[in-house]
Parts: sequence; C-alpha cells; structure tokens
Amino acid sequence: MNSAPITLTVIPHVMGDDTPGAGPDIMADTETRWLGYDEIAKALGIAPASARRLVARRQWPRKPGNDGRALIAIPLDRLTPDSPPDVSPADIPDVAHDSPPRVPPDVIPDTVAILAAMGRHVEHLEQELGNVRGERDAAKAERDAAIARATALTGEAAIASALRTTLDALKTALEAEKGRLIEVRADRDRWHQEAVAPRGLFKWLRRA
Repeated sequence: MNSAPITLTVIPHVMGDDTPGAGPDIMADTETRWLGYDEIAKALGIAPASARRLVARRQWPRKPGNDGRALIAIPLDRLTPDSPPDVSPADIPDVAHDSPPRVPPDVIPDTVAILAAMGRHVEHLEQELGNVRGERDAAKAERDAAIARATALTGEAAIASALRTTLDALKTALEAEKGRLIEVRADRDRWHQEAVAPRGLFKWLRRA
C-alpha cells in the first residue's frame, strides 16, 4: 500500500476553546499530520474500523487525498509514543480480536459430565469385550472336543470295518465247515446203513 504524502498543517484558531483533539473548531494552533485510516490504525495500534470510529468521535478534519482516499488531520500528540491509544470500550473487540475466547463457567461442568459418561461407556464396552472373549474361548473348547470325538469315531469306524471283514471271513469259513460236516455225516450214515444190513454186511466184508 502506497502511503499518502505526509504533511504538517497548522490549523488556525477559529473559536475560543483550545482543547486539542475534540473537533475541527477547537484544534487551533495544534500541529497535525494528515494520515489515512489504515495509517492511523497502524500508528495507534488499533483496527481500521476502530480508527474510523475514533475519527468520527473526535470530529477531526478530513480531506480527499491524491488517490481519492480520505486523509484525516490527527494531532501529533496523539501519535507520540508516550500517548496511550485513544480507544473507547466499543473499540475493544477490534483491538483484542485475536484474544482467545473465554470459556463460559457452565461449559466446564458439562465437559466433566460428558467425560464421565464416556468413561462409563468405555467400561461397559470393556466388560462386553470380556464376555465376548469368554464365549469365544468356550466355543473354541467345544470345537476342539467335537474334533476329538470325530477323530475317535473315525478310528472306531475303521476298527469296526476291520472287525466286520474278519467276521464275514469267519462266517464264510464256518459255512464251508458246515458243508463238509454235512458230507461227513452223510458218509457216516451211509456206511452205517450198509454195515447193519445183512447183505450189506456181507458185501462190506467181501469188499474188505
């Protein structure tokens, strides 16, 4: 931003009251400097809006500058390093706009209550998590027991199959022995009949 030329102006006395900085008619014989609103704000350490309100309240003289922007005749004593900024309570928000917001007192109890509720909720979640872990461990134990039973049943089924095969072989062998026993009994009975019959006995003796 290009600053307007700085000039020193002595405003002639017009009216009787010589109180400086209170209006154009009572700034007689007061050394002033023509500055823009931004320059005033920077010199006084206030916001530009506060500078506009200060100029309007003090009724300092104004004139258009070469760039078309207003220039204000501000008393030099207002620009000295020892003079405090001339601000009113209405200007305070603009001066301290960067200050951190004040936390209302009723917000702190609400925050404590929220944190306490969140802590209770976390404890509840931890308890539920413990219950879920217990159920998971119980289900895992049941699964392992079922696998063990299935493995045992598989072994028993294999043994039963082997026993069934052995039993079938024994039954086949038994049936064969029964057939041979029947044949032996038939031969015995035939030889018995031939032996007890007279003719049969003679034939048997001759054959012998």
